[in-house]
Formats: sequence, C-alpha cells, structure tokens
Amino acid sequence: MAGDKNRIVSLKDYFPEHLESLNKKHSGILTMIPSVDEVLECLFPNSLVTIGGIPSSGKTSLCLQISRNVAKSGHKVFWIGVEHGISFYAQRIIEQESGISGKVIRHIKEVNDVEVRKDLLDASNRIAEYGSNLLLLDANSSPITIEKMKERISEFGADKQILIVVDSIQALSFYLPDKCSENSIDGVVRSVSQLAGSLNATIICISRKSKSEANSNSLAGLSYTYGLSFDSHVVMFLQTKKNSESEEVELFIAKNLRGPARISIKLRFNPEIGVFEEPIQ
Repeated sequence: MAGDKNRIVSLKDYFPEHLESLNKKHSGILTMIPSVDEVLECLFPNSLVTIGGIPSSGKTSLCLQISRNVAKSGHKVFWIGVEHGISFYAQRIIEQESGISGKVIRHIKEVNDVEVRKDLLDASNRIAEYGSNLLLLDANSSPITIEKMKERISEFGADKQILIVVDSIQALSFYLPDKCSENSIDGVVRSVSQLAGSLNATIICISRKSKSEANSNSLAGLSYTYGLSFDSHVVMFLQTKKNSESEEVELFIAKNLRGPARISIKLRFNPEIGVFEEPIQ
C-alpha cells in the first residue's frame, strides 16, 4: 500500500535503495579539525551531537571554532545562546579570529600598538566574509521554546545542510515549569532531536558534566539527563589534564553510532584566545 509506514521489504530489493541513501548521508559537514573529522567523518544531517565537560574546559570555545569553520564553508549556522548574551559570543569569535586575547580587545582604545590594531581590523574583515552564515539567536534575554526556535530558523531557509548549536541543553531546560529535573531535560532533548530531523540539521548540544563524574568518561556523567546520552548519535567529553599547566587536552569519544568510540583525540588548547589546534608532533 502506498504510504504504508510499516512496509515489509526483502533485503535484495532494499539494498540498492540503501546504497543510494548512503551517498546522501555521507555528504555531511566537516568540522575542519582534521583529527576530529578523521574519527567522525563529518557532522551528519539529522543527528544530535553532545559535547560535555566541566566549567572552563573549553566546550563553548570548541563549538564556536567549529561554527566558524562551518560558516566559512558556506553552511548556515544557528547559535542558540542561552548561557550568555550575544555580545559574549561575538567577543569570543573576535578573539579566535584575531588571535588577540579578550583582555587586550576589551581595552583596545588604550592600545597604541599598530600591529595589534591591524590584526583586529583584518579579523573583522575576515568575519565579514562569512558572518552572514553565522546567526546568533539570543535565548538569554528571554525564554525560547523549541517551536519558536524552529520557526525563527525556518525564516532564513537554506539550500544546504545547517548546523545548530545549543549552549547549553541544561540552561535551555531551565525555562520549563519543573526547572532542572531529569524529566524536563529529557523532554527538551527529545524535542531537540526531533528538531534535527524536521530540519535535516546537525544539532550540537553543549552539556555540563556532573561534579561527581568530573574525571569520568561515563555517559552517566552528563548532568541531570539520561536521555541526552541515549538520543545523541555522538557524545564527546573535553578533558584537561588535572594539576597541569600543559595546553594539551583530550576529546574523548564516548559514543559514536557511525564509527569508532571509546578513543581519545589529543588537541592543544590556547585558553587566552579559545582556539584548538592539532598537537605538535
């Protein structure tokens, strides 16, 4: 019967259809961080990716860097800023693009160094080239529902796969009547997962880790939620070396439905400008 969702099909008949679908599924978005793309292949459409970590581990910086890279490649990126206002994220993007610390940028009027001012101007020009693809949605000043989020994103339309970043899934759930209970977050997670499907998008959820699980790579370490680890196609944890001044960090792939998991990707993190790089060999 046409339109029957409960169809029965032989593997012989289905196999050509499956092969054709694989071509579409693999045309995802690259993060442009080589070691990450090597493991994940890409950010697949209609998928939920979680990046967890303790405060100040670099979660937001990593996601902003990925967002910039994706916007530069011509894809629309929608950053749902719940934890902070738009000016906070804009400042972090300028730091990453210019390579100038936030402390210097905030006091730029007092800086007489011509080179620093030139670097900042050059960064502004580069941001202008891809900035129209990176849209910051302010969900910090007033609450936003998943339905309203979908409505605002749909207004812009896109002829390519889009990336949506939610900072953070716990903060987004605070707007629900029962606040930060497990049920409320899991309900938000399910709605966000459905949003990815309806928009054929990749959604990255930034998540806090439980203090009791700060040094663990267990999926149970995601704060206040079991649904996030269940619904996510990929779960990654940012880990910094305890009691170390080293810039080396580990991005642990705790779950990966389409590839290898339980492995660590080594990166270098410069906290002054919030940029991740491949480790020095």
